[in-house]
Amino acid sequence: MKRNKITKILFIAIISLILLSIIFLSLGNTVKNLNIAKQVEPKKMEENYYISKISNNEDMCYLSDIKYDEENSKVEWGSITLDSNLENQYNNGLITLIVNQKKTHFLKGISAHATSTLIYDISAYNYDYFSAYVGVDESRTTNGNGVKFEIYTSNNGTDWELEQQTGVLKGDSEAENITINIKDAKYLKLYCSNNGNNASDHSVYANAKLYKEGYVERKAENVDFIKTIEQYDEELKNESLDNQINKYELTLLQRNLVNNIGYDLLQAIVNQDEEYEAVVRWLMSDIENLRLYVLGGAPDGGSYYNSIKELSRLYKEYKNDFNDTTKTNNTWYPDLTKGEVYKKMAISLSLTHATKVGYWAQIDHPSN
Repeated sequence: MKRNKITKILFIAIISLILLSIIFLSLGNTVKNLNIAKQVEPKKMEENYYISKISNNEDMCYLSDIKYDEENSKVEWGSITLDSNLENQYNNGLITLIVNQKKTHFLKGISAHATSTLIYDISAYNYDYFSAYVGVDESRTTNGNGVKFEIYTSNNGTDWELEQQTGVLKGDSEAENITINIKDAKYLKLYCSNNGNNASDHSVYANAKLYKEGYVERKAENVDFIKTIEQYDEELKNESLDNQINKYELTLLQRNLVNNIGYDLLQAIVNQDEEYEAVVRWLMSDIENLRLYVLGGAPDGGSYYNSIKELSRLYKEYKNDFNDTTKTNNTWYPDLTKGEVYKKMAISLSLTHATKVGYWAQIDHPSN
């Protein structure tokens, strides 16, 4: 009995120290940001997230969700990359373009270093139009001499008709929004030339999709279970530190998660897909889940967006296992259930597999 009491006291002390660290880190970042704000710096470009509901919509599909012709598609450098920019360390791994003079992040799209050719057989898809924002990923800024895009259609996959082309676009250029009629086409070709020099030619097709006549994209609304940092601070400000730790641990952890990912990005993620919303709601509504995820650290080598995607996949497939109350009969933790172990495994995997992880013997073959 005495040993259990000591263990409980130590556990509470450790949790308190961790929470104190979170609080002081958040306060430290706030002070740091305030100090930076006092300095005279050039005005930063306003950022925006492209948000749309896409779940279970038969009137459209994203090009990154269907297969391209692997034999005839190619890129100058790297590989064809889906729903991510070519280098994960920039912009949280998201495709980013300048749209309406705003730095705009896209959750869906294709990255293909110029010179590049992407060919799709769309004969089995009953859609009327193709559209996308095209340009060089904003992370490349003014580097390189830009690229040029050309969009083609064909009825036989051999004879191509040019439908639309762009001028020279660079990372700091305004993206071009293109729309192509594909009613009579069986094949679609996306071609991007390097304009004579392939330096920094991270060409992207953001929000690239096929859709039917009459399709209207639904803009999403913010969900109320995710609050802004200011709203969390308002809840916490009138409480003493002891009360914050004892009474508001969930709020503190929610605040920390939003601070790490960003309010706008987290709202964009949950609005993109109903399964993403379900898993984020599952995370943020349960103190144990949120404690495991937040204290697990930042995603290893990837982005929070990829981590949420991976956790969503695991949650959908194994969520019933998380409720398994069978005891593990572990010597040190006799009350530990299998459900608790499975949950910890899923959250850990979502953080470590936020980027591609290769098998040790086959590094180019990613693990799922």
